[in-house]
Amino acid sequence: MQNREFHFKLCHCFDDCQTFCHAWACQPCRDADTYKSVSVTTYWSLIGIMFFFSSLGVVIGEIVRFCMPEDAHDLGITMHFSNHTAVLVPLAIKGLRAIYLARLRQQLRVKLGGSGNKAAMDCLCYWCCPCCVVNQNARQVDGIQHVSVQCCCSLVRLGQNVSVQQLPCPPVGQVVTLQQPVETKVV
Repeated sequence: MQNREFHFKLCHCFDDCQTFCHAWACQPCRDADTYKSVSVTTYWSLIGIMFFFSSLGVVIGEIVRFCMPEDAHDLGITMHFSNHTAVLVPLAIKGLRAIYLARLRQQLRVKLGGSGNKAAMDCLCYWCCPCCVVNQNARQVDGIQHVSVQCCCSLVRLGQNVSVQQLPCPPVGQVVTLQQPVETKVV
């Protein structure tokens, strides 16, 4: 990470339209793929948690509706209470989701060599524009791995004869080399 920050700017979504389309249309899937790629979490666990957050609002709404007494309908309390519930419950769930995803983004920052002390900013960004955050995360990780996800979810390796200066994002960390296994004979 450059200067402990992401290489790509948060609101430059349209610089890579392929990644933007995935981040906008398939947000949980793109985020899960990014976090799985750097071993922050598994793909299906993040998909499951996103499903949980999206289902939570429906469940809470039904619980509130079920718990209202029958005579509350006559007094007009149901309408007043349900209006507040209709606004506050989705905001609360979106806040919980943003807190959870900000925690994952902190782990991503640390894995990429950055500072993991921007939790409040990450939470605010996930709250206000999650598509931009998902796009930025995906572009950062894809750039490091020298891959690009093209439309319809096909993974394309970027050219191997590209110098590090020409890459959209320079590689981070130590270079891993594979060694031939040494054969040993037991006597």
